[in-house]
Parts: sequence; structure tokens; C-alpha cells
Amino acid sequence: MEPYDAPKSEQPAATPSHQSEGGTLERLLVSAFYWFIHGVVTMVLLLVFVLVVPRFLHLFEEFGVDLPAMTVAVVTLSRGSVKFWFLFVFAFLFIDTSIAIAVSFLPRRLQWVTRLWFWGYLLLAILLLLITGISLAIPYMNLMTNLSTIIW
Repeated sequence: MEPYDAPKSEQPAATPSHQSEGGTLERLLVSAFYWFIHGVVTMVLLLVFVLVVPRFLHLFEEFGVDLPAMTVAVVTLSRGSVKFWFLFVFAFLFIDTSIAIAVSFLPRRLQWVTRLWFWGYLLLAILLLLITGISLAIPYMNLMTNLSTIIW
């Protein structure tokens, strides 16, 4: 050994924090939580479009209510959901699960993608539920006011 050489250590070089076991496990747990929330939101959307909207449609058809364009669009989406419900489940199980696993391995500087994935999906679902609620409420309120004038 030369007099000015530093001794070589046998320890491996430290891995970056985004590759450490604790960091990856923590991000996997966060992604699993986000995935669970996405599952609940997906099931709520399916229940609304497969069960709730057809019941309102039956009520509107029974009383002969004219539906606005927004309600017709929601009814069309509902009919597609009833017919192709398995595509929602497939997309959730395979696409959303793949994204949940992939975002857990992103480096720290790209963790904003995880938040974008989670909040984007959540906000889109909330917006869709809000539009559905409004589009069902408008003809329902018209129906109730027409019924109240008929009864009195």
C-alpha cells in the first residue's frame, strides 16, 4: 500500500434513497392504499351507473318525462355500463393495478406522478358523479313539480 492511499473499505456503496428497501416498501404501501381507494371509487361508479340510473330512467319513462340532452348522455353511459360492466372491472384490475405498482418504483423526483394518478382519477370520478346527479335531478324536479300541480 502506498503511503498516501486511503484504505479500501469492503462495504458496498450506499444505494440512493429511492432504491432502498424501506423507501420502496413505503411507496408500495402508499400505492396499495391509493389502489384500494380507486377500487372503492370504481365500485361506487359501477353501482350508480348499473343500479341507480336505470331506476331513475324507469321512473322517467313511466311518467313520460322529456329528458334533457345531459340526462340522455348519462343514460347512454349507464346503458353502456350495464352492457360492458366487466370492462370496468378489467380496467381496474389490470390497468390500474399495473399503474399502482409502476408508480411505487419511481424515483423521488417523479413522485408527483403518483399524486397525479391518484387525484386525477378521484377528481374525474367526483366530476362524473356530480354531472350524473345534476342530470338526474333536473328531470326529477320537473316531474315532482308536475305531479304536485296534478294532485292539487
